[in-house]
Amino acid sequence: MASLKQLDERRYKITVSNGYRPDGRKVCKARTLHVPKRIPRRSVLQYVMHAAEELEKEFKYGYAEDGEKTFEAYARGWLERQMHYAPSTLAGYRQMLERVYGEIGQIRLKELRPITIEYLLERLRKQPGPSGRQLGEATVCPSRFRGQ
Repeated sequence: MASLKQLDERRYKITVSNGYRPDGRKVCKARTLHVPKRIPRRSVLQYVMHAAEELEKEFKYGYAEDGEKTFEAYARGWLERQMHYAPSTLAGYRQMLERVYGEIGQIRLKELRPITIEYLLERLRKQPGPSGRQLGEATVCPSRFRGQ
């Protein structure tokens, strides 16, 4: 849970803690928020609470729904953070992702819907592979992604 401290009428300090260090000190991250004048006075607290929730997500989970991050940016960052996969596995994931970047890479994460993924899979099934034949179902949607 984030803690809020009002500094003045439209300035707040948001502090998020995420556990403790080995020496017993808290791991904290703080941000000062300036509430824009366009936000009515009665909505200031709601605005601040939303900002606190976003900061908490960003700090605890490493990702905030900022509305600007695209699928490609997220996927590339995800690949960079993976340490427990073999290099050949990561190379395979990169190859799979390269196929979809042209279709959904520039879509913002907050706008990406399941139906978009379904349409993408449908188009991939019709695409010719390196041999000139259509891609097989196991290539388009491997069993590890189908939940089998």
